[in-house]
Amino acid sequence: MTERILTSQSDIDDLVEGARAEGRVGLDTEFMREKTYRARLCLVQVSTPGEILLIDPLENVDLKGIGDLISSPEVEVVVHAGRQDFELFYEGMGAVPSRVFDVQVAAGFAGIGASLPYNRLIEETVGARVDKGESYTNWCKRPLTQAQLHYAANDVRFLLDASDILKKKLTELGRLAWVEEELLSFEKEALYSADPAEAWRRVSGKGSLRGKHLAILREVARWREETASRRDIPRGWVLKDQTLVEIARRSPG
Repeated sequence: MTERILTSQSDIDDLVEGARAEGRVGLDTEFMREKTYRARLCLVQVSTPGEILLIDPLENVDLKGIGDLISSPEVEVVVHAGRQDFELFYEGMGAVPSRVFDVQVAAGFAGIGASLPYNRLIEETVGARVDKGESYTNWCKRPLTQAQLHYAANDVRFLLDASDILKKKLTELGRLAWVEEELLSFEKEALYSADPAEAWRRVSGKGSLRGKHLAILREVARWREETASRRDIPRGWVLKDQTLVEIARRSPG
């Protein structure tokens, strides 16, 4: 599979046109949000059946075409734990996904494992080993190293193959429709909205709460969102998801 770095608008436009013709792409992003509320997009990786394309958003390029791909019902976008990736495109251009296949979600339904990290999921499905050594490097520093570029390419290199394998297994288990229903949640704008009143929807573990406890989670999540935004710090620096859920659970019912 060939790899290319795209820094010109014409190259990106060609990518969008080709991806529409293929009807499916793998997608990942690299971003920095270690110390701030809003993430800074540093790199976009796209895979097609024959090519890996790395887009540098720090160049003077318009990514609206990529946003249009994400929003197109004619293009399947394959991701691994893709909510944060889609959030970047929603914040940047209002793009809401229309047809998503998340391999992490699919692997859980297939009995391979819940919430598997990318490298383990690829090893379990495709049988390839993926080095995660560049995970915490500075993705917004230029020039990117060859090690960073190789890591970034590998993050989308196996997505389409993994999705094919998972779909086959899910079909054999009679669970593909379950996954498709679960993945509809990616199409809800509220999942990416910065509206503090909707922040509870992004809290991991909220499904264990009901009734008054869920109502308490909504209010605590709203407070965390407003505090993080005002102070421009990550949500987790205010309170982690697990702590929010525990506060709600331990509150008198």
